[in-house]
Amino acid sequence: MGRSVDAGSVYSSARDAARLAVTEGEDFGLTDVATEDQWASIIATGAGVLAVAGSLHGVVDALRAHGATAADVLSQDGSTGGAPLDPFAVALARGWVANTIGLDLDEEGAQRLVSAELVERGWLMDTHAIAQLVLSVVLVGAHAAEKATDRRR
Repeated sequence: MGRSVDAGSVYSSARDAARLAVTEGEDFGLTDVATEDQWASIIATGAGVLAVAGSLHGVVDALRAHGATAADVLSQDGSTGGAPLDPFAVALARGWVANTIGLDLDEEGAQRLVSAELVERGWLMDTHAIAQLVLSVVLVGAHAAEKATDRRR
């Protein structure tokens, strides 16, 4: 099943990789959070929620540094730029990012938002859903950062 993964490292790896992707415009992929072998362990232990929440935290940190608003986030029209992402995952991510910024949620509040949704939908151990959501959060964040930068010009 791959190497065991520390839950704290899942969260911090996701946070740091997402923040870098949005702040620096770096490419982002699931292997920026963990190796392919580690993803099996992340999902099997229910730590996927930490990957999603960590990504959300990193994106929001980067957007706050960019001076992005909830309106910048909501301007993301659901397009995926050719990435094979589920439009529902993108919409869900857009809502999480916009609410976290607009309501000025702290890290714990944002994590509760993500956790409640994943539990409600039965996605805590759904590899496809977790991957889609991690990637969608970063996609939405990258769009909002670009929008905020354009607005300041």
